[in-house]
Amino acid sequence: MSASTEQTITVNAPRDVETIIIDHAFNLVHHGVGSFTHALAPGLYKFKYRRGLAIHETLEEIGDAPRTIDAPELEFSSSVPLSSTRGAEAKHLDAARKLSNETHVSVGSGSRIFAFARWLAEDAQHSHDIATRVTLHKLDGTLLVDLEQHAVVDDRNATTCAGCSIELDPGAYRFRLTRSDEPLEQIVVASPGWQTLVFLLHEPSPAGEVPPAPLASASILMSRGGFDPESEMLRMADAARIALQEKRTTMPRELLSELLDDNFANPMLGIYGGCALATQSPDALPRVLFALDRLVPGHPDVNALHLAVGESNVVVDVPPMLRASWTSVVKASVDGRAFMNPESLAARMPAALLEGTPWLIWSPNAVLDDDDVVVRDVSNDLSELESCVGNFTDGPPVELSGAEEELFSYLTRRARINKKTTKSQPLRLDEKILANTFGTTVANVQSIISGLATKLRGN
Repeated sequence: MSASTEQTITVNAPRDVETIIIDHAFNLVHHGVGSFTHALAPGLYKFKYRRGLAIHETLEEIGDAPRTIDAPELEFSSSVPLSSTRGAEAKHLDAARKLSNETHVSVGSGSRIFAFARWLAEDAQHSHDIATRVTLHKLDGTLLVDLEQHAVVDDRNATTCAGCSIELDPGAYRFRLTRSDEPLEQIVVASPGWQTLVFLLHEPSPAGEVPPAPLASASILMSRGGFDPESEMLRMADAARIALQEKRTTMPRELLSELLDDNFANPMLGIYGGCALATQSPDALPRVLFALDRLVPGHPDVNALHLAVGESNVVVDVPPMLRASWTSVVKASVDGRAFMNPESLAARMPAALLEGTPWLIWSPNAVLDDDDVVVRDVSNDLSELESCVGNFTDGPPVELSGAEEELFSYLTRRARINKKTTKSQPLRLDEKILANTFGTTVANVQSIISGLATKLRGN
């Protein structure tokens, strides 16, 4: 059909809504973000609207005249009590706004962290005070704030929300949540002049099942002062976080392109969007980095984005907040563009990380000891493993840790492939190749190789 018969279609939608247009033959016609215009030939089309995790589909018949189509109202689920999000009660919006503007404990000055947790109404009778679960630690693990002593809750008998606002020195901290004596933690960064907002949502689970880890679905935002549940900018940043979690890059990339033309002032949107750009449009990253360096200089995730664009000679002492950022750090450390001080937390990060989340989350019990990060020669151990793994046809003869079992399986598969290949000399394998394969540090790989070799040697 000729272009002259196409009609201009205008879609009106909030800036964090994606619209996907599919024709009758199931071809993708257009993927837009926010409001846009697009020329369509007459026919039947599916319009798919997406906001966060909420999706709505309609069938639209395009005729021989221009049309304006308004996107439907979409409420999406979020850990953040933003207005018009699913499950956000008015009392939670008001509590988050009020508590974020208070100071409940002061351990420094120059920055702030606000932690706010909600329990869905149907889980209220099973709720616990957030403060019995959450602690804030210095990078060396020293306890800084026990939220049990400072959090403000709505109802001690049936808690549905709790919050704590902390004034502290700028820097990176270990944010730890302990449940059933099983701690998990991640980095939370307090930047000078900013308030970092950490939102947790405790969701109910079927009887007998362990509820999902609140840290996995946490949302981290930033504000110059207090939380505003009506803020469009915070809503867009949270939508970009969800898109990154779902490995969708169009929405955060388009939002960044649009907002960078304005007076950009949203660090977390920049970081979430920057991670999306790093995988799809790295050429656009320098402009984002220029804005982020101005807003939050020295932020670990911003440093990781610098590594993603190929910069070198970067010293990494602090792990970033996001898993995508950690991937950039590990790759750069393997190829020599980044250096981790052996005594730093970054160098002691465990190989086992929580999956199914955009955050870099680990168990503090698994953090490497100082002895484990000492550079060592494990070439003999690795050669020994490559020679012997093929003999264990029924699997490992001893109990292995998760990381050791993963390495054992990898070496076993590799041995089978090498046995079948026609090459006279198998491909060279060393700890740097393994670190890149498993997405962890060389120190971790060396520790795993040494431990696995020791266990198998005893059998």
